[in-house]
Amino acid sequence: MPNPSATDRSPVHLRGSERRTFSSAATKVDYGINVASPQRPSSALVPTVYVPVDPGGTGFFLITSVMRSMLWDSIVPDVRVVGIEPRLPPEAGAKLREQAFEPEQAAAWLVQDILTQVIPFIESEYPADASRRVVVGHSWTGMLTLHMFLRGANEFCGYLASSPALWRLGNDLFAEESRLAERDPAPAGKLFLSVGELEQPPGHERGELFQMIDRMQWLAEALTRRNYPNLSVHSAVLPDQTHTTAFPVAICRGLWWILGRSFEEASASWPPVPAELRAKLEASQIPRRR
Repeated sequence: MPNPSATDRSPVHLRGSERRTFSSAATKVDYGINVASPQRPSSALVPTVYVPVDPGGTGFFLITSVMRSMLWDSIVPDVRVVGIEPRLPPEAGAKLREQAFEPEQAAAWLVQDILTQVIPFIESEYPADASRRVVVGHSWTGMLTLHMFLRGANEFCGYLASSPALWRLGNDLFAEESRLAERDPAPAGKLFLSVGELEQPPGHERGELFQMIDRMQWLAEALTRRNYPNLSVHSAVLPDQTHTTAFPVAICRGLWWILGRSFEEASASWPPVPAELRAKLEASQIPRRR
């Protein structure tokens, strides 16, 4: 058996994906953009899932892998996933993260760049259904996603904000929700909010002070009470999940709810069990649990 050596090693790439670079004419900021193509070639326009700030491509790889796996159940459509990584020096990156929590800023230059520069570039290069754009973020990028919902103009059909750090807003949370009610256009689309159950551990000071669950549920209930005619809001406390483990679960549940179809609709399209396999299964049934 040959001994492995460094020459035997090569980078692993996600199949059906490519790396693009883009320079914004507006801000002169350079972006690294990961693009994962749909798995089933078709002439039809497909939804696009955007990850607005994705250092290292973590969210891009995770979302792409999860969505491709979910195709087997026929519960979600084939999608294109786009991970966006602004190339900033460390101090500018740290400042951007802080701005994501400031209501009056909310990294406004970045949001504007994504909407007016990056997305038009993507949709000019790849077939895309502009009416089915979804933006996804977790933790501080979940907060950025939420700001796109609160201060945007319905540029996306769906918003998935996983474990957004609403505590960073303080009393501005109430002001932002109230401000949204006066916005023109009124909010529309689907908003999925989620938090891990263990992000607000009972009896622990972090749970009592940060109130991750309480704040998320307050926002979801406040938006629901407004009864916006074209907005659907779904919130979920994910059992036994921490801040880090909640994201994959949120992707499964949130993107299914935003883009997918019901289990009944999906299962109706499953192919029938072949006769030979059916006979084998019927002959080996175990007693049903009651």
